[in-house]
Amino acid sequence: MKREMAERELAENRFLSVWKNSADGMRLTDHCGTVVAVNAAFCKLSGMAAEELEGKPFTVCYAPSEDVDDMMERYRERFANRSFETFIERHVKFRSGKGAEIEVSSSFISQENNEPLLLAIFRDVTERNRAEQLLHQQAASMEASMDGMGILDPSHRYIYLNEAHARIYGYDSPCELIGKSWEILYGEDEAKRLKGEVIPKLVQAGRWRGEAVGLKRDGTAVSLEISLSRIASGGMVCVVRDITERKLEEARRQAIDRKMLDAQKLESLGVLAGGIAHDFNNLLTAILGNASLALMQSSEDSPLRSHLTSIEKTSLQAADLCKQMLAYSGKGRFVVQHLSLNELIEDMTHLLQISINKRVKLTWELSPNLPSIEADISQMRQVLMNLVINASEAIGDRNGTIRISTGVMSADRAYLTEAYLAPELSAGEYVFMEVSDTGCGMSPETRAKIFEPFFSTKFTGRGLGLAAVLGIIRGHDGAIKVSSEVGRGTTFKVLLPRADKPAQPIRVQNTPASSWRGSGTVLIVDDEESVRTVAGQMLEAIGFEVLQASDGREGVEMFSENCDRISAVLLDMTMPRMNGEEAFRELRRLRGDIKVILISGYNEQEATHHFAGRGLAGFLQKPFKLEDLKTKVRAVFGE
Repeated sequence: MKREMAERELAENRFLSVWKNSADGMRLTDHCGTVVAVNAAFCKLSGMAAEELEGKPFTVCYAPSEDVDDMMERYRERFANRSFETFIERHVKFRSGKGAEIEVSSSFISQENNEPLLLAIFRDVTERNRAEQLLHQQAASMEASMDGMGILDPSHRYIYLNEAHARIYGYDSPCELIGKSWEILYGEDEAKRLKGEVIPKLVQAGRWRGEAVGLKRDGTAVSLEISLSRIASGGMVCVVRDITERKLEEARRQAIDRKMLDAQKLESLGVLAGGIAHDFNNLLTAILGNASLALMQSSEDSPLRSHLTSIEKTSLQAADLCKQMLAYSGKGRFVVQHLSLNELIEDMTHLLQISINKRVKLTWELSPNLPSIEADISQMRQVLMNLVINASEAIGDRNGTIRISTGVMSADRAYLTEAYLAPELSAGEYVFMEVSDTGCGMSPETRAKIFEPFFSTKFTGRGLGLAAVLGIIRGHDGAIKVSSEVGRGTTFKVLLPRADKPAQPIRVQNTPASSWRGSGTVLIVDDEESVRTVAGQMLEAIGFEVLQASDGREGVEMFSENCDRISAVLLDMTMPRMNGEEAFRELRRLRGDIKVILISGYNEQEATHHFAGRGLAGFLQKPFKLEDLKTKVRAVFGE
């Protein structure tokens, strides 16, 4: 009996200890639902004191919104049937206003009077449920994320990864990578870099973010943005994003930016080259004109004739250099016509063959029914000649082949982006001329400089060469694409806009007879004194009287005073106070039938486009010889 009493006392003490110290709320109720006792944890959970609960129906602790009558009825019925569920979970709202998610377990306790009591244990699982819900949301977010997310253990093997993570590396299911090391997702060199550089930084700082190149299951490279974080277990969380398309787009944008910068650089150099050529042409006009006059006035047996002829020849060569500079500036189109590249190439075949090394074979593949282009024939000749000579020099003294081909192609923006001068060109059909050689080829560094003025791999100061070619192509609204590898030759592909009209035949102009003489008065308007002087002497030599004005305003005033006796006007385009266009307008206002010949250091198209449809009598480009001036004036007077 003592032993039983001791055991009962021990059990009661244990129960009381659990009752008092339990974090779970405990409540004892009898068969009527009256609260017999509650512990401190239940009071805390319900927000009510023990004296407010004990001796009262258990429903006293619930908010009025709860259906307490139904709760009490079901309680008595279940108590009588001993049918309480062991565990239930529900949301309750207490009279104190507190709400909670609770998990309830119930059991019956026997008493000496054989009337059992119901022990209900209440556990607040609000935070647990909230945490579980958050975990579910996070897991759902990870699965739905477009970014790849993975968790790796301390040995850096995958213990979790989402679908996106597997898909980025070309795997069908995350299961294929569980237990595998991250190293299998990278090439040997990249894995070595990540282990040697990135992992130590992650260990030291706890975080790392950067870029890497992964390797898909099929061996395809994929550009990645990676974020790594260490976790307490020693493993890490890895977030990867596929940035391959972004990288490609950045590369395309950078290529376009480089093209734009190149175009801007070429434009700046072109403006400089055009200005120099214009001014230099004025100087050459005086040199060439005086040489022509001196030759005309010297006897055939004069010892000075050879020197004068040399001056004239050298001046003409300098004039050709100015034409190249104008071509480089994109202002070199002279006489534009609808032209067949096939006919141009066939017409130049003999000239090209004698211009290249004898050990080089020249072949061509010309597309039949080639559409025409709108171009200047002399400049297209210069383009072809420069490209063929450049190809011959690339082959050197070895045996080799130069192939010229033509055709028509549809060029999209992606193709044009890779070409020079193409950022502003529209996609569409282009006629092309391609010059390929089997020469030494070029490195990327050389290829980047070939269109710079005076750049050469031979020796310094060689000339404009390919720079002039580029200027001509720019002046014709075209593009040029270069393909080359060291030791594997070079291909230049010139693209020009297709024209709809048929090509005009190539015509050869005959030199007019030199015995013609004129009469009357010609007004020369030019701000360069040397040009006025030599042009005046030339005109006087062929029978004209000459008046001179140093700028447009003075020219208009002089013409107004001598309006009736002036037969023609030689008018410069670029002058101070009043330019050629303004002066021309005033001259025609004073006398509508006056014959005006525009003279300029720029080419005809650049200088005369402001005069289209206004009755300009003719154009003469500086520098010019006496015969050039005589031919132009004679044509203007219709003789």
